[in-house]
Amino acid sequence: MVGHVQAMPRHGKNEKGQPGSNNVCQVLPQNESLVDQVEDEQQWLPSSGTLVKATNPRHAKIILNAASYPKISLCAPHLLGEEAALQLAKQVIAHLEDKKPPGIDIRNLGHFFDFIPSRVGQSNALDDAVKCILTAYSACLHENGAALSQDRAEYYRALKSLRIACLDEKEVLSDETLCAAVLLSWYEVLAANLDESWLTHIGGTSRIIKLRGPAPHRSGFGLALLEAQESLISGEAMAAFRPCFLNAPEWSELLNDQNMIVGLLETRSLTVSNMIVAQLSTLLLEAQRFHELDESSIRDLISQLWELRRIIKKALDNTLDMAEKNENEFAPIICCKDAIYLILIDTTILDVLGAPTISTTSMEKTPRKLQELSLAPQGFTDIEIFKSFLNSQIYENLNIFLSKLALASKVTPFNMRKMAFMCRIMCVERGKRANPHPIWARFERVILGINEPGWLSKIIAVHQV
Repeated sequence: MVGHVQAMPRHGKNEKGQPGSNNVCQVLPQNESLVDQVEDEQQWLPSSGTLVKATNPRHAKIILNAASYPKISLCAPHLLGEEAALQLAKQVIAHLEDKKPPGIDIRNLGHFFDFIPSRVGQSNALDDAVKCILTAYSACLHENGAALSQDRAEYYRALKSLRIACLDEKEVLSDETLCAAVLLSWYEVLAANLDESWLTHIGGTSRIIKLRGPAPHRSGFGLALLEAQESLISGEAMAAFRPCFLNAPEWSELLNDQNMIVGLLETRSLTVSNMIVAQLSTLLLEAQRFHELDESSIRDLISQLWELRRIIKKALDNTLDMAEKNENEFAPIICCKDAIYLILIDTTILDVLGAPTISTTSMEKTPRKLQELSLAPQGFTDIEIFKSFLNSQIYENLNIFLSKLALASKVTPFNMRKMAFMCRIMCVERGKRANPHPIWARFERVILGINEPGWLSKIIAVHQV
């Protein structure tokens, strides 16, 4: 809810902790391997080395970059004065209350924006990130988005504040620091930076949310921040073939809660459950071990993938119907997203069917859940017929993606841009694998235009007419 907001002094800060931000340092439990952590988690600024600094609380360490660009001092700046904080809060409120078309409303960046006005003035990391993102957002609205890639002074200032916040044992765990990290990940999308910075931010916020645990994300600001990132967390895990912590029981319970926010209000009835996507990322990782599995285990894995496929396919059919009837402006982009999930599942099943433990012609038993297929009886166990069916489905879902791409880009440009970033990473990662399915090279060509600098500003210009 947006209304009159008074900037709060620092002593009014909520001390419920959340792990800090993303682009400069990282928090890890004391019992984790430091070497493994440095290798597995991307650093939050380009760096030639790392240094480890012990901090309170005692159970954690913070990894800092030893070198970065630009050179920055870690002396903590003063907080905004009350008047400056109030003016910044008013700027956010002005954007929230501005009646823009739904696809370019600032809440497309996350419903956590509704909580920001009451939090400015309490955290330099948040204040500087808010200034940075408002500049980027306004530049996109006025077709100056390309200039942001050259003039990144506000961005570097925000990174500096984020780094300083991560050195403070309370700040690093705060809602405000996490929000700053999320905002800077959006800056990369708005400024069309296709380097590793965006994925670095996503990996950092993922790590932060995991360390915070479910409790701080059950309501309010914390819940809104989780909602903004959960699909990216699962997407990054799927792209990098990593397990997704959101599939753990304690997180599954939260994501499956009926009170969990699922996207914008307009899309809640359309989106696939958050928990389903987290499960998918975990199964995709398990499928990479298919050469170690016997036929029974492979049948079970295929059955689990097929059950998720059934749920997603049902959701896609429903959303396609709404898109055809123009009943929801967000239906086209959700169709695109669901089509991608189905392509992921079907290409993964094709990989699994190539396991050496599977007969070259048939499986001994029909995998559970496949009886719903419209195949001839022998198609349930005949490997070649099954593969042919899956390939036809892969290209059918690519056609669904293509059929909705233009409208999704026009109506929801911010979210389409973000999706294209993730898809590009996914295509590149799968292209590195042995014998990648040709769909990934074709898919990368399809989204090439969306990843070009200046695309977002051009699309948004349509909304200004």
